[in-house]
Amino acid sequence: MENNRILHDYETAFSQLLHPDDTSNIYAFGDVRRSPGNGDSCFYFIGQLREYLGKSGQVEHFYVPDNMGETFSNGEFNVEFAVNGRFNGRVSYGLHNLSQWPLEDQKTAGRKIYIVYWLIPDYLVQNADNSFDFRCQ
Repeated sequence: MENNRILHDYETAFSQLLHPDDTSNIYAFGDVRRSPGNGDSCFYFIGQLREYLGKSGQVEHFYVPDNMGETFSNGEFNVEFAVNGRFNGRVSYGLHNLSQWPLEDQKTAGRKIYIVYWLIPDYLVQNADNSFDFRCQ
């Protein structure tokens, strides 16, 4: 399926993204999903749940658009910080609550956690086809 290949390409690019030194990956996630709003478009969601040791401002500054380069200018690139086990409402697909992540036995209470994610609509992607992809209907 073409959408899976496109997602894989985005996941590969995202895996090469540099992150702040005092952060660590907790969980990586990528999926083809329906539009987070109205519509029948496919969106490619690639994200990482990460722990940080420093200050949130330093983490946020690391991911400013000027530092990201052209690769990540397509779509939305966001950083959100968890407060009391939740992200604000901008994190799509029901992933705003840490309890909804498949973290198995990893405890997140008391840890400083953020999500960095990339959300790309299919209308920005050459060769994307949502007509036969049930994930986009």
